[in-house]
Amino acid sequence: MNFLRLLTPTVTSLLLFAPSMPAQAALSSGSSMAGSSLSSALVADFYEDEPEGVANAEPGTVLRRENIAHGVERILYSSRLEDGTPTYVSGTVMEPTEQWEGPGEAPTVVMAPGTRGMADSCAPSRSKGFLGPVSLLGSSINVNYESPLYSKFLDRGMRLVITDYIGLGTPGVHTYANRLEQGHALIDAARAAASGPVAFFGYSQGGGAAAAAAELVPEYAPELDLRATFAGAPPADLVKVLAGSPRLGPNLAYAIEGFSARSQDFSAAVDEYFNAKGKHWLEENSRSCIVDSSMRWSMTDLSELTDTGVSMSEFITSDERVRSVLEAQRIGNLRPAGKVLVGSAPNDDIVDHAQAMQLATDWQELGGEVETLEDRGGALSSRVAGGHIAGLIGQYEPAIDWLEETLSTEAESAE
Repeated sequence: MNFLRLLTPTVTSLLLFAPSMPAQAALSSGSSMAGSSLSSALVADFYEDEPEGVANAEPGTVLRRENIAHGVERILYSSRLEDGTPTYVSGTVMEPTEQWEGPGEAPTVVMAPGTRGMADSCAPSRSKGFLGPVSLLGSSINVNYESPLYSKFLDRGMRLVITDYIGLGTPGVHTYANRLEQGHALIDAARAAASGPVAFFGYSQGGGAAAAAAELVPEYAPELDLRATFAGAPPADLVKVLAGSPRLGPNLAYAIEGFSARSQDFSAAVDEYFNAKGKHWLEENSRSCIVDSSMRWSMTDLSELTDTGVSMSEFITSDERVRSVLEAQRIGNLRPAGKVLVGSAPNDDIVDHAQAMQLATDWQELGGEVETLEDRGGALSSRVAGGHIAGLIGQYEPAIDWLEETLSTEAESAE
């Protein structure tokens, strides 16, 4: 395996966003100074000391806030677990650097981050220099690889909100790829920070979260003025995604840990399947970020993690305790609110292309206003970073253009 692919988040920043780094660096330097002025203890207190009123707060209520740079605010807001239990989530609100030139009120884009890991230190808002690409926090490497994207929205006059997801940054297990909890985190971030039109934007894990949120809005948050969603490389069918890609590695461990925290049957199946090495693999990944997980575990032979003789793919597809939980995460059974652009690379080597396109078809059959974007990225990025990352490189610019155009068109229609 190409060693550079073990560092795909870093590769993404270097290959994809180098042209935008000068403008971003100006923002980054201010944020880095703000971040460095806070001691680790104070930062931990912000996240780990439960704010007052969590149990009785309406979803999307801001419970705590802190300015960390000019126009950048760290927040804690209320949300709900999959069973309705109140919880709180961390995130960041960024004010636009330019005026919105489209019609109507300036929109708010809520970004669903791509995979960052499982440790609290992996949360985007916990990066010491929040807008900077890399922070060393304890034994984990927090690579905020999507940070150069932020200016793409801010420079077009859009407010940006980035959720950290449930359990990432705040106490509890990060429920990676959990349809309801990721959707709730995204929607409630919009409730917490938006005052007008809203759009969701995400790729990979973020694409799944954005897709889930779009179809949950009509029931969970009918008051939200959701106008557009970009769902790039969405893992809409987890059975196919988790069982079908040999390159998932740490991502698979993250999903197993997250679903084990919500289902006793799932957890029992996992305990029976994995041997001592497999359980160590899960434990180590549960306290790591994606870069250090990848560096340590991407070369792991999954067959060495069990003594059952059953492959990981067979375990996922044949054990009913596992399969039933993953099937319940299927996205595409509800009509999404607003317009949607589903992106996917035909050569995606991590998130199956066919199931992403099936999501678009499922939504269209339900009457959703859905378009597709199939872009495999350039040849260089595909060779260096793989099809999944190359897909982001090829899709992010047209996706943001589509988002801006759709928000403008919808605003004109509303006037």
